[in-house]
Amino acid sequence: ALPIYAINDNININEEHKLKFKKFLKSYSMPIVLISLLFLSGPLELFIANLSTISNPGSELTELVSIFSISSTIARFLIGFLNDFIGNSIITSIRLILITSIITSFGYYLLFKGYNDNNDDKTGLITIITILMGSSYGSVFTLFPTLVSNIWGVEIFGSAWGLFLCAPAIGGGILGIIYAIMYERGLQRYGFLILSLITLLGGGAIIIIKRLNKIESIESIDESANRGSTEDIEDNERRPLLL
Repeated sequence: ALPIYAINDNININEEHKLKFKKFLKSYSMPIVLISLLFLSGPLELFIANLSTISNPGSELTELVSIFSISSTIARFLIGFLNDFIGNSIITSIRLILITSIITSFGYYLLFKGYNDNNDDKTGLITIITILMGSSYGSVFTLFPTLVSNIWGVEIFGSAWGLFLCAPAIGGGILGIIYAIMYERGLQRYGFLILSLITLLGGGAIIIIKRLNKIESIESIDESANRGSTEDIEDNERRPLLL
């Protein structure tokens, strides 16, 4: 049987986790990070899921999938090292996420321009775009977990990141349906332009986090100060008067 103090410690830890998670749900930054992840991961999930319709009819699909996977793996190592080398902070993660959104947007813009070209052989272009998308995919799923842990701490990281993981599924699903409708009507080229703009919006949304994080920090300081003042008043009320 566990000693009583060990049981009390477990209860305190659970209560502390609940309080931190409630604070996370009320955070101004939470929906912004969720939207940014949805706008960035959704188009990337769409790309890998519809690579067969995006690439040339004569392209080797297995080679493109391998290129995507290798690019994603290399990007995870490089971005992780770069993030720690520059300084593992909220600002560093935001800047790298913004760069990633620009790269993703540029990849979809190349697709948009490529479909306007009359040249049927686009093997080289598709290979370059696949490298860009694979690198962005690995970067997104390296930087966002780092950002989440930096903002809300590692204590509730599992619960917080588990909530954010709904974004890729929702984004990929909704955008996939839209892309399928546009593909059937022969409008996929304009779909690539829309996806290029969506990824830029995802990168732009993440910039707001810097300002919101400052606001939340100030509110936390004010709450701590008010709590401290209240505790001082209660202590003075409990203290016996000396006559």
